[in-house]
Amino acid sequence: MLNRGARIPGKFPHVEGSGPTARFMRFKDLAEVDARADELARVAHAWCELMATAPNKASRTPKKKASQKR
Repeated sequence: MLNRGARIPGKFPHVEGSGPTARFMRFKDLAEVDARADELARVAHAWCELMATAPNKASRTPKKKASQKR
């Protein structure tokens, strides 16, 4: 499963999914993993590049006001 996979640039024939965010690759066995290893490596590299350049939204999480703390 590729978090934010819908944003990965490039064409990858075995990446599946049509939702707004995630994508995934399916493998029926280790032989299929081996056969698609080059594509998987390219997908992983493209995803890492995307995440390295994407703004970190986690650091923008609004903090609770003192009155909201318990």
